[in-house]
Amino acid sequence: MTTGSSQELRTRILESSCLSYFFSLTSQIESIRKSIISPWHIFRVWPLWSLPVSP
Repeated sequence: MTTGSSQELRTRILESSCLSYFFSLTSQIESIRKSIISPWHIFRVWPLWSLPVSP
């Protein structure tokens, strides 16, 4: 009984740590994506401006 409960506790801890890791990872990815998207908008719009200027 004690071994079963300790096993359950271990899996519970493992699940919660995996969940917290996953959430921190998704928030990191979201912040990285936001920081990547802002320059990307400039790069996507920039050629449209420079195209008529360049020969």
